[in-house]
Amino acid sequence: MQNNTIKEKLAALKNTGKRLYTNNYTNSALEAAEELWESKEGILFSYDDHGVKRLVYNVADFKELKTLLQQIEGSGYILEFLSRDKDENRGLLEQSGCSILARMKRVSNPDCRFVFTDSPIMAYADLNLGREAFVEEAQEINQTLWSVFDTRVSHLSSDEELQHAIRNGQISIYRGENGTIDAIMQTVVHPRKFYFNHAYNKADKSVIHAMILKRMRTYVEAGGKYVYAWVEEKNIASFKFNGNKKMKMIEIGGSSVYQFVWDYIDSNAYVVVKGQEALVIDPVDTKEFWAFLKDRAIQRATVVLTHGHFDHITGLNSLPM
Repeated sequence: MQNNTIKEKLAALKNTGKRLYTNNYTNSALEAAEELWESKEGILFSYDDHGVKRLVYNVADFKELKTLLQQIEGSGYILEFLSRDKDENRGLLEQSGCSILARMKRVSNPDCRFVFTDSPIMAYADLNLGREAFVEEAQEINQTLWSVFDTRVSHLSSDEELQHAIRNGQISIYRGENGTIDAIMQTVVHPRKFYFNHAYNKADKSVIHAMILKRMRTYVEAGGKYVYAWVEEKNIASFKFNGNKKMKMIEIGGSSVYQFVWDYIDSNAYVVVKGQEALVIDPVDTKEFWAFLKDRAIQRATVVLTHGHFDHITGLNSLPM
């Protein structure tokens, strides 16, 4: 069997004592192995991931990976390359015939408990939104996921695998007024880590935020802190949601405009200062925002609210002037 051959080759590589670089740390890919390519200090194999041909490498260095990739005949293979620097070995991969399909970034927070202590979000979140999915809904959920996500970039599940995830309490959904599934969230929770897998939302953003908060609160109450997710580089909303930017200054029409980002949610506040007066747009309730106003001894503020969503008005009643 192909996987036995790969196990033997992999054991021989490990016995050399050299460090091996890989893009896979599970046995599921090995069990589904199909094609195999070998070099002096590396192996590369493909496996079928629900119709997507993915590649797994174990190499002593990345020159070996280049050698292995150049052995492949044909196209359509997907290689996930792990690196701390997005441009590391880019030239080597391009020389091997690869082109970039997507860039993913791991975003994380070592301690998410602040959401439930230092943030006013819980006062506005409706935790009755959404519920855990039923096994009978697996096919309908999967049809939505497979129609939304690019299967080459996202690892999607079969109906049977999704049913297993539902039984483990990993899938939450929200149905809109017309009964359709308008939001889906998959999380994998362990005692010390909380992983956001898939999130789909065509409802108001407060829906998916409430679903996430509900799951996170249970995790935090059990003693958890660390949360992480893999986010596609083009997914600006997710980066805002997972970001930790505090403040930045931008120039508009010759004036300095200060932008404040609420860590946990996709919302921004803007401040224009002139002397001890300020124009404040959509005040947020963050320590950095209040410190900024106090440091500049702002005595009078004109406040503009673009709309009434809670994440745009949380700081209104706490303005220090």
